[in-house]
Amino acid sequence: MIVSHFAEQSDEAKVESRPAGFFYGYISFVKQGGTACTRTPLQVSDMNRRLAWAFFLWLALSMVDSQTGEPVVEERFEPFPQHPCFYVTHGEEVCMSDKEISRSLGREFGQGLRGTSEYERTRARMEQEGLTDEVLNKTPPVGLNLQLLSEMPGIKSLAQRIGKQPLSIAMLGLASIDGVEDTERFVKHALDTTAAALHVVDIDEDIIGKVDALKKERAMHTVLPRLMDARHSGLADRSVDIIIRDHTGNCCPPEIDRAIDVETARILKPGGTSIVNITTSELLPFSTHREMLDLSNGMRGRPTVTDALRRNVYDLRQLTREFGEDLATMRGKLVEIERPGGFVVFGEDPNGHGEWFRTLGNHMSFWQRLGFFVSDIKSRFGNDSHTPPLLCMRHNIVLTKKGGDA
Repeated sequence: MIVSHFAEQSDEAKVESRPAGFFYGYISFVKQGGTACTRTPLQVSDMNRRLAWAFFLWLALSMVDSQTGEPVVEERFEPFPQHPCFYVTHGEEVCMSDKEISRSLGREFGQGLRGTSEYERTRARMEQEGLTDEVLNKTPPVGLNLQLLSEMPGIKSLAQRIGKQPLSIAMLGLASIDGVEDTERFVKHALDTTAAALHVVDIDEDIIGKVDALKKERAMHTVLPRLMDARHSGLADRSVDIIIRDHTGNCCPPEIDRAIDVETARILKPGGTSIVNITTSELLPFSTHREMLDLSNGMRGRPTVTDALRRNVYDLRQLTREFGEDLATMRGKLVEIERPGGFVVFGEDPNGHGEWFRTLGNHMSFWQRLGFFVSDIKSRFGNDSHTPPLLCMRHNIVLTKKGGDA
C-alpha cells in the first residue's frame, strides 16, 4: 500500500516554464507564462519507493512532449451532442427531462455513492485527527478538499486579486450536505470575502431538498438550490466568478463530464476560477485484488455497451436492466472504456454505482481546448475507501479561464 503525505511550499526559483514537469523528486506545476513554482514533496514507504519513482517518471514523460515542452494532447474525444441522453435501449436513445433524470437516477446513484465513499466517517475522523495520512487515504469529503485548497498559493493569489469583492459562486454537484457550509467557510476564511450568490446544482432530489431545508433553517438567503442537470444549469453566460466541482468528473460518464466542462466554460466569467477536485487513473492498474476488463474497442456482439458506459450509464443496475443480467459480472472490475487510461468501476453497494477515472493529461488537454490554464495544482496518491481499495491519484486543481485580468 502506498501512503503519501503532502507539505506544500512556495518556491520562487526560476524554472523552465511549462504546464507540468518534475524536478528532483518533487511534482512541480508552473502557472502559464510565469516562473513561480509550487513544489510538493512526497514521503513514501521504502518498500514502495521504487514503484513511486517509476510511476512519477512515467507520468512526467507522458504529460510533456520531450521536443516542445508542451503538454501531450490526447485527442480520443468522441463528439457529444448538445443534450446527450441518459438511456440507451437496444441501440435506441431515449431522452429524458431534467426532472425525470433526477427522479430515476439522481437519488439511487447519490445514495450508492455516499454509502460507499463514507464521507461522513471521513469527515468525523478529520475533525478528530486533522489531516493525517489515514484521513488523506480515504475518499475525501468536500470540506477536506477545501481545507487543502485553502493553503495553496493559487488560492491565496486569488484572494488578493478578488480584494473582498462579493462573489457569484456555483457548485456543480454536491456530494454531501456539509459541503454548503464548508464552501461558505472557505469563501470567508480562505478568500476573505462573501458569496453574493451560492448556486448549488445537482440532479439528486434528496440532496437538493436537504439544501433547501438548510437554507430555511439557517436563514442562508444567498444559497440558491437548483434541481438541474449540471450540463445545462440554467445560469447565464459569463455570470459566475467561481465554480466548484468536487469529484463530479468521477461521478458521471466521461462524455457527461466533458459536457459539464463545456457548461463551466460557458457560465464562468473571463478571468474566473474553476476549482476542480478529481481522482485520476494512472495508478488504478496497480490496485490489488482487482481484475481488468478491456472494452475500449467495444464489446463483442454488443457494440453499444461501451458507448453507453462512456455516455449514459450511471450504475450496474441500469446497465443490466438495459443490456442483460450477465453484465453483473463487471462489478468491482477495472473496466477500460477509453484509451489511454479511461476506466469505470462499479461499486459494492446494491445498485453498483459507477465511478469513472481518466488520466490527468486527458482532463488537462480538454480544459486547454476550452480556454483554461492551470494556475495551481496539489496532488497526492494512495488508496481510497472502496473494498478492496483502489490505488489512485487525487488532485486539487485551480483553473483560470483566459481573458480578464488573471
